[in-house]
Amino acid sequence: MNKIVYRLFKIRHTSMVGDIFDEHCCLLGKEVLDNVFARDFLKMKEIPFTYKGKRYKRQYEWVFRGDVAKIIIGVKREYGIVGAMVYINYSKLRYEPYVAIVDCSDVFESIDVVANMVEGALNWVYKDSGITLCLEPWILAEGEVIQWGRDCNEAHTLAAINGSAE
Repeated sequence: MNKIVYRLFKIRHTSMVGDIFDEHCCLLGKEVLDNVFARDFLKMKEIPFTYKGKRYKRQYEWVFRGDVAKIIIGVKREYGIVGAMVYINYSKLRYEPYVAIVDCSDVFESIDVVANMVEGALNWVYKDSGITLCLEPWILAEGEVIQWGRDCNEAHTLAAINGSAE
């Protein structure tokens, strides 16, 4: 049995003054991500998750809403897609935009491989905008606890209650 491993990453810009999630660009950043995740969820235009020339499957575990995407990225096996669970949360409910990657499979050699794919996919989303993003490891202060699971669930649930399903 594989050990469950998870890591948190903050979503940061690398080639734009200010952050796409700051107030002056927040609407644009959220609209772009909302549109791309909604189209990907509906299988209208697939977001590519690739690493070293190999394209991996993805499957949404939740209906996309609330500025939170919960996706399994991995390979197809006889019983479904096996790989890493990826939460992309830009709701800003509690924290600045972040990605949580949970991996308990043998599909990827490390979470860094999955982080590389997610970073590449996010940059693909913004490929024509001049914006590039990076995933920066979220280093916790001693004793700090990040309730990312609760944060993702609450953002998703609040969107359902408020009727903002995509």
